[in-house]
Amino acid sequence: MGGGAGVSIHGHFRVATERSVFAMPECAIGLYPDIGASFFLNQLPGRLGMYLALTGARLQGQLSRLLPLLDQHFVYDTVPEIMASLESAASKASGENTFADAFVRDALEAMKRGSPLSQAITLKLMRRAAHAPLRTCLAVDTLLVSKFVRGDGDFIQGVRSVLIDRGTKPAWKYATSEQ
Repeated sequence: MGGGAGVSIHGHFRVATERSVFAMPECAIGLYPDIGASFFLNQLPGRLGMYLALTGARLQGQLSRLLPLLDQHFVYDTVPEIMASLESAASKASGENTFADAFVRDALEAMKRGSPLSQAITLKLMRRAAHAPLRTCLAVDTLLVSKFVRGDGDFIQGVRSVLIDRGTKPAWKYATSEQ
């Protein structure tokens, strides 16, 4: 997960089992998926990389059912448009707790928990890095992460509330990604 995935995924050998879990939960702690994630997440099919980057969702199979939903909701150019798509689908949910209903509910909850600033930066970074080489993605990450750890983003607040205080609601610098 996160940086551990980023370190290992660029190697020559990768090992995964039926118990493997993949996630990039950085937006939940006020960071963004770094360590070249904008490179490898853009290599995934459809909008899977964007979904994983913005929500921090844990990937454990179900791709054939997941990909059409991602292409429906994570195709937009801004975080508010993605949120609006998810909110619209949630308001029309069947109430039968179908796979689609659960996906929409979970994705929406994850997006609401994450740092709006981190999500806006992640979305822009993923779009700009869509065809960039790994070297470029890593160079951009080096510049961005230094700003985040200096306190220019929500990273310090996110680490304190999510990892140290364990569950207190973070006081993000911005309430929405538009700010």
